[in-house]
Amino acid sequence: MYKTLIFKMMKNSRFNIGLFFGKLFLMACMGMILNQRIHAQKQDSTFIYLIPEINRIEIGVGSYFPVGKMKEMLEASLQLQFWYRLELQPNSFDIGIQLHFPKSIQSLIIENNNQIYETNSQRFAGMIGFRKNYHYYFGSKGNFYFNYDTMFGYGFLTYFDVLKYHSEMNQSSSSDRKNGYTKAISTIYLGSGFTFGYKYIGVKSQIQYTPHQLFGQTFTQSIGDWSYHIGIVYKQ
Repeated sequence: MYKTLIFKMMKNSRFNIGLFFGKLFLMACMGMILNQRIHAQKQDSTFIYLIPEINRIEIGVGSYFPVGKMKEMLEASLQLQFWYRLELQPNSFDIGIQLHFPKSIQSLIIENNNQIYETNSQRFAGMIGFRKNYHYYFGSKGNFYFNYDTMFGYGFLTYFDVLKYHSEMNQSSSSDRKNGYTKAISTIYLGSGFTFGYKYIGVKSQIQYTPHQLFGQTFTQSIGDWSYHIGIVYKQ
């Protein structure tokens, strides 16, 4: 009698344990299915309003402001930029160009063969490179956006090649002289910025790093490395 009772209790307990784990497994499966449906709905709703806001081309115009030591050497100027999006995705790479036109405040000093020469910028500088975007859309229809980006590429600053000028001025014949005395300092370009906008228009701000003496000391004095840009962008 006792053995039969114990066997029934064990059988019932095993049945209850199996039923418990069965319910737990069923609830987990239902939760996974529900979560996938919710995630798919979120993706669909995001996809619907993000597509109109992803644009292939960005054009910008604003001001270029030297910072620190560069502020003592170069004036603020106009800065233009053009970016082309490689993929129509919220977070993607762009390829583009930025140009600015700084005028020298102080003469740039070049020393050669124990002689001192003074020169100036040719009011043409910029970068060619790539940009990585991180887009965030918000608002009831996703019309507002915030964009954070990092940039890297080739930077340059042109100046009057005073050494070539003096060398050719010493030529005996004017026919030996060549036209064009513009030379460029090559360097790397690193930048980071953000844009806040509505639909196709935005306000952009970015910091820029161009170590002009990185590949050699062209000038006897440092001309600085940092600059700042603020402007307006239009996306199309």
